[in-house]
Amino acid sequence: MRTLLLFTLSILLSIPAFGQPGTRFHTNSKKAIKHYEKAMERSRAALAPGSDLEAARKAVEEDLLKCLDIDPDFAEAERVIAALRFDEGSAELARDHYAHYLGIHGPDFIRDHLLWAESARHALDPQGMKDAMAAMRAIPGVM
Repeated sequence: MRTLLLFTLSILLSIPAFGQPGTRFHTNSKKAIKHYEKAMERSRAALAPGSDLEAARKAVEEDLLKCLDIDPDFAEAERVIAALRFDEGSAELARDHYAHYLGIHGPDFIRDHLLWAESARHALDPQGMKDAMAAMRAIPGVM
């Protein structure tokens, strides 16, 4: 469990949009962005030695869910929630989150279609796998 949690937190830190000047998010809500940035700060702090990873994960998740309450189409927040759901073994929820934000912002997150397909596979949803791959192939310049 600790390994999965560290992996999930490392995913949070690998999101290139955080901390870069002029970053464009898939939301116009300053309040949602504030919660997202708070979640990213908490995830970084959780990697310090002696941190309570489970408490940090819950806090990060709460901030990200607030983002989605404010703007349900905030792709960056939903992307991280999808990864968290997958890591906790909730493949169906992960699949649904991937399908939602990729259905709206798919060309901006091309590689995440494979995660969508993988979560559908774990959810025993062959049609979801086909939908994920079809959505990826429909992006101009992909296959």
